[in-house]
Amino acid sequence: MFPLDWNGGLVMQPDMDWLVNHEMRASKRYRRFLSLAYVAPRGASKEMLYPLLQTMLRASDVVAPVNGVLGVVLTETDQSGAAVAFARCQRRIGTDGADFGFATFPQDGHSSELLCARARQRLDRAMAGAHAGVVGAEAEEAPGIPDS
Repeated sequence: MFPLDWNGGLVMQPDMDWLVNHEMRASKRYRRFLSLAYVAPRGASKEMLYPLLQTMLRASDVVAPVNGVLGVVLTETDQSGAAVAFARCQRRIGTDGADFGFATFPQDGHSSELLCARARQRLDRAMAGAHAGVVGAEAEEAPGIPDS
């Protein structure tokens, strides 16, 4: 479906950039949203998370291992939809199973590099917490919300 270069089971970052760019062009053309997330295992293994995420998300969404974490591309999904989807995934995985950091086009950036960087920064913030978390734009806009 997508020309991803699999190298030992890992998708290289330039290929994720290509995929995000491809989906961004379609999102711009049809005026739709696009959300990108990085997911890092905390209590769960990456091998367990990969098939679990694939079963929890829509058939049109892409889950791929990338640079030691899992990349998830949610087409036609805005910020609130992505927050709900990843919160639902986290509840099903378990509260200490995985951290999620996501960014949404166009609010968080108009290039794949910026979207990937924002998602990675938010994943790093989620991973810095005491418990597994989901970090998106809402967390940045509402600093008074406690972490727990």
